[in-house]
Amino acid sequence: MVGDLVLARTPRDIIDKLNAELNRILATPEITLFMAHEGADTTPSTPEAFARHLSDELQRWTALVDRVGLKVQ
Repeated sequence: MVGDLVLARTPRDIIDKLNAELNRILATPEITLFMAHEGADTTPSTPEAFARHLSDELQRWTALVDRVGLKVQ
């Protein structure tokens, strides 16, 4: 999944335009091939799905850090 981060106060119409353009670019054969070569997934997404993905990843990695007892020094 590929996403884009913007400032919290970015107007929704701008977010939607950026998302549509990013999804269009990710669907091109050149980018799909390049990203696959790099091991990345180019599945089209929505801002809401990307936010859920980020939240899930934060929870997943936080739990792992806690479970193994890693500390920042």
